[in-house]
Amino acid sequence: MPPGRYLQNYLPNPFISILTSRGCAYKCSYCCRPDWTRRVRFHSPGAWSTRSSTPWRSSAPARSSSSTTPFTLNRKRALEICRLIGERSLKIKFLALSRVDRLDRELVAALAEAGCSCISFGVESGDERILAAMNKGFSPSDVGAAFDLCREHGIDIVAYYLLGHPEETHSSVRSTIESIRRTRPDWLKANIMMPYPASTLYEELVADGSLPDLWRR
Repeated sequence: MPPGRYLQNYLPNPFISILTSRGCAYKCSYCCRPDWTRRVRFHSPGAWSTRSSTPWRSSAPARSSSSTTPFTLNRKRALEICRLIGERSLKIKFLALSRVDRLDRELVAALAEAGCSCISFGVESGDERILAAMNKGFSPSDVGAAFDLCREHGIDIVAYYLLGHPEETHSSVRSTIESIRRTRPDWLKANIMMPYPASTLYEELVADGSLPDLWRR
């Protein structure tokens, strides 16, 4: 695949996307793939970071890469990948997906040293009640702490938000807006929540009669 045809805003172009793992260990209520929460499969650190690996052979012109699925889910593995990138002198910039509760000072420093110039977070809401309803597993205070760590090490922040949860109110929307103003992510992606079939949210809305089960008809 010619990497020059794939462009995005957060990294030097051209770029490629590298899959370092499959699956997710979390159970966000809006996720349309609840089966992903059953297990996570990881590529080995060496497979991801070696020049002789298939992704790098096929993408020699690329200047940057982005990882998919939470890169920091396994802290030890993430640190090893960062070490190998430095050891093998891979001069790249990369974006990593993470969660606000999966970072610490040592890990962020290692990411920055390895060339991570941007981290993407699914923040979703600035309201404690809505985060709990989404089953996110973290609080608004975790967001500020993670963003501060990124800024200390010169890493840009991409923050994703979802508006319109069934329990959303004017007050919770204001809390989200205030959180955005306070934490000031470098990039902001706001979307409208959709109750996708197979998600926990969809099943809950069908069960209480708020949504017709058109998917199974």
